[in-house]
Amino acid sequence: MRKLLVSLVILISLFTLVGCAKNKVSTVINVYPASMLIYNNTNYYITAEIIPSENLDKKIGSVRKQVTPSPNNDGEANECPVGTEIFSARGVDIKEAIVVSFNNEYRKAITKK
Repeated sequence: MRKLLVSLVILISLFTLVGCAKNKVSTVINVYPASMLIYNNTNYYITAEIIPSENLDKKIGSVRKQVTPSPNNDGEANECPVGTEIFSARGVDIKEAIVVSFNNEYRKAITKK
């Protein structure tokens, strides 16, 4: 009985140590910039959300310069080539989101990551 109790205490201690060890703060830093563009002096982050073409409102601009690693000026993008079209979406304020013709799809771009 005593062996069982000691074994149980050791086992619980090991689980506690292993569980606590996994809660360490990660020091890995993502060095890859997000897909982004600057339109009307606002940073937009391109999401994976695909917008149907019928939800487009009107063309409001296009990418004027492709830069790496991240854009700093109006009309610049880091992954969209020059000429990529930018649209407003029906019922969405452009201060919140726009739509970008990205990789042959219409993708939502938002102002907050």
